[in-house]
Amino acid sequence: VVSKTQAELNLWEELIQATGGGLEGEKSDFAVVNYSWKKGQWSYEKPKEETVLTVWNSDGSREPLTQLHPSEARRTLGVWQAVDGNEGTQTKKLTEKARTWSRAISRSSLMRHEAVIGMKTSLYPSITFGLMATTLTKEQGESIFKPIREGALPKTGYARSMPAIVVHGPEKYGGIGIKDIYSLQGI
Repeated sequence: VVSKTQAELNLWEELIQATGGGLEGEKSDFAVVNYSWKKGQWSYEKPKEETVLTVWNSDGSREPLTQLHPSEARRTLGVWQAVDGNEGTQTKKLTEKARTWSRAISRSSLMRHEAVIGMKTSLYPSITFGLMATTLTKEQGESIFKPIREGALPKTGYARSMPAIVVHGPEKYGGIGIKDIYSLQGI
């Protein structure tokens, strides 16, 4: 399987080079999905050192790609994705981004309306970028929003204990209009 995969990778690399592009070993990796069974329970096999895939680098030599465990996420176009589909790293990164921004905004001298504008034009675009490529659970979406609720929401003049239906509800129906992260994925 590895030799066939290497042959396919070589073909892909040649096709990209024919159009003026190239693969960079630093920006490329792979995961092998194999299962191991113990007492009727499956788990992913750990990466094996002997499984190596390579690409050409700029000096004309072959460069080995990094092999990831199927549950290990990597950043691709701003989104942390793992082969097995788990969203743990993505949730952690977005929660930290929300926490850092909320902490800074809560300590700022901004007026309430300026904090709302900042949340909608700065924080939310940075958090929601790439959500269409995720499959966060409702609980993960809520955990990302938690630092916003606790830090930034009071700065905007709203109580952190305000019901989610009001926080995420449309303004024309009496809500605040802060979109629900889970719903923004489009699923």
